[in-house]
Amino acid sequence: MKEKLCSITDLADIAGLSKNRMYTFMGRYGFDEFRTICKREKRIVQMYKLNKRFAYKLCDLFATIGRHDCAERLIDYCESLGM
Repeated sequence: MKEKLCSITDLADIAGLSKNRMYTFMGRYGFDEFRTICKREKRIVQMYKLNKRFAYKLCDLFATIGRHDCAERLIDYCESLGM
């Protein structure tokens, strides 16, 4: 299964949401199992493992809150990666 490391800012850009709103979703809905710490440009940052399972959970979340456009953007992005 393919996986890509994405920061919250990257995920917000993919979904078309603001960074603050994405932070709220990640903290409130418990996506801790996909969280990891890695080094990016000489800084240690929190990243998320974007894989099929995580993408499905995010799409369910977006559908629950009525943001189907965000789910479609995420699906298109994952398909472009070959997931």
